[in-house]
Amino acid sequence: MVKNKNKNRKSFISKLHEHDHKRKANRKIVFFVVILMFVLSSFFAFQNVSQYHASIIPIRPVPAFDGTTMPVKQVPNWAHLTSAEFKMNFSSIPAAKLIPLPRYETGLLLDRTAKDDAHTNARITYPVVYLGNYKFDGIENIGSHPAIDIKIPMGTPIYAVANGFISKVEALSSGFGNHLVITHENAPDPNDSSKKTTLYSSYNHLSALNVTEGEVVLKGQQIALSGDSGLASAPHLHFQIDNDEAPWHPYWPFTYKDMSDAGVKTFNNAVDLGLGRANAELMTLHPMAYVQNHMIGSPVYDTNGIINNTQTTVPTNTNVNTNTNVNTTTSDNSANVSNGADLTLKVTSKTSYMWNEGIVFTITVYEGDEKFSGNFDGAITVSLSGSGLGMLDKTTLISSDFRGSTANVTLINPAPGSGSVTVEFRGKKYTSQVFEITAKGYNPNERVIFTEQTRDALQGSLLFADVSSSFPNYRSIQYLKDKNIIAGYEDGTFRPDQVVSRAEALKLIFEATNTPSRTAASIPFKDVKSTDWFVNYVMTGYLNNVVQGYTADNTFRPNNTVNKTEFLKMLLLAMKIDVNMSFAGFIYDDVSSSDWFASYVFYAKNKNLVPVVNNKFNPNEGMKRKDVAEVIYRVMVIKDMGADKYSDGLAVAQ
Repeated sequence: MVKNKNKNRKSFISKLHEHDHKRKANRKIVFFVVILMFVLSSFFAFQNVSQYHASIIPIRPVPAFDGTTMPVKQVPNWAHLTSAEFKMNFSSIPAAKLIPLPRYETGLLLDRTAKDDAHTNARITYPVVYLGNYKFDGIENIGSHPAIDIKIPMGTPIYAVANGFISKVEALSSGFGNHLVITHENAPDPNDSSKKTTLYSSYNHLSALNVTEGEVVLKGQQIALSGDSGLASAPHLHFQIDNDEAPWHPYWPFTYKDMSDAGVKTFNNAVDLGLGRANAELMTLHPMAYVQNHMIGSPVYDTNGIINNTQTTVPTNTNVNTNTNVNTTTSDNSANVSNGADLTLKVTSKTSYMWNEGIVFTITVYEGDEKFSGNFDGAITVSLSGSGLGMLDKTTLISSDFRGSTANVTLINPAPGSGSVTVEFRGKKYTSQVFEITAKGYNPNERVIFTEQTRDALQGSLLFADVSSSFPNYRSIQYLKDKNIIAGYEDGTFRPDQVVSRAEALKLIFEATNTPSRTAASIPFKDVKSTDWFVNYVMTGYLNNVVQGYTADNTFRPNNTVNKTEFLKMLLLAMKIDVNMSFAGFIYDDVSSSDWFASYVFYAKNKNLVPVVNNKFNPNEGMKRKDVAEVIYRVMVIKDMGADKYSDGLAVAQ
């Protein structure tokens, strides 16, 4: 049976990406061939993007494999959280309610009746198991989910499970969202521990990425913060490990074409039915089983639930990995390495910040009275005092995090209050001055102007100055912004509650649907001039029979607020969607089948395009920018996912 499985595996792989192994082997050739690759970069630029990511060469040697550690250190004690605490960021949950990441045990996950804390926490922490489904039943090898979903609050620190280098960092508005991949060379083969192989661990749906491509990372080093980016309905970590046979990373076992060929309409159903499970078995491995089986030593936790890691540590004077084929002379650097005994730190902060400015703290390393810009041993821990201020994008720093003598730590999701930042190194603590974060309403004359650089520094926690990751329509606004369908104002705001005019609605609809612009020799509306910014959008709508205007006075009224029914009609006609359905009676309490807009509202209800409260549609209500973004997003998600209707379930992790 083993021989047949190996034979099938080789046959399958050769059909997929026979040349992929040759590409990966090129990563291990001698240095002068790497130079040749740069000369030929114009050619390789046209190759598959995943191939480019996998061929990144680390900028320094990777320490040898020395065991694994968990990708998450602490999670909430779900069994004892209040309903409010369930929705909190990691940094806001009381320390007394944090516990070590539960061990992944199928016995605990399969028992759906036990009510004790161990079973409850395991079931909540691991809602989707390896090769499981989205029915949350804890059964493995029944679906085609090639990873394990770990439920954790927004902003939970994520750690590298083993030594390696960052081979991919990508930010997507759909799919895996913000994610990264670590390449682990010379790791124990999961099928034969006496052999070595290359594995690829991936961490998906993140809110902040703390590493860059080509960077070497050590086991237990913080690399990111958890989030709900991409197609995720709630904060969690999609943790996956691919083997060296997978053609790309993170590997996914089926495509939308596969779904169509199989007659499966939704992404969730495809996973539940196990579509592509054979592919997933060939290309991935059980991530938590591998991590737990290769841990060296056991993490020890004190009474506060904080990890005192007794696992073997990585020596800082690591020898060059012979497989990197990069020549390094260690003696030249020996004088520039400190064991940390003579080093001191300083944490710099302002005395006050506004909640909407980029709040950054600077850590500087000194040797005596002089700034120290060399390498040092050990890790620096960073903590934040003050209740509910937000969360730090980094809680651990090592020598490679510093540029010269300084490193920056950013406050994510800042909130009003006061506090300080403390760093600890070699048993000594260094604390910043007390700072205050003040809250002010929107005032263009007082508010700090957000630039793209400021937003980048915040690691994406603020999409716009007035749209944070906790905003109800954050995902839809982010999705359309990433596709350049919507944009903010010069002061960095999005103004989600600002109403949308009829002309603006057409612009957003046609950009979302990629409708070609049309013009005509004459304009049929007396209130639309050839010099108006919106003239092409109005004429495109008119010529495509999306809008007709007001025939009583030959006007279009471009500056009037577009209401729900007008917007729905424009959008559905622009997308050439047939809404003629048979129905009778009341669709909502305030919409009956006799209303002119009934067919559009009925279609929207069937597809769940417009959020409705208390069975009232409010057809004449003006559409706000956040509402327009939400409806367009839902339509696009349905199209992308091939679903019959929109639901939060469509955004469950890939």
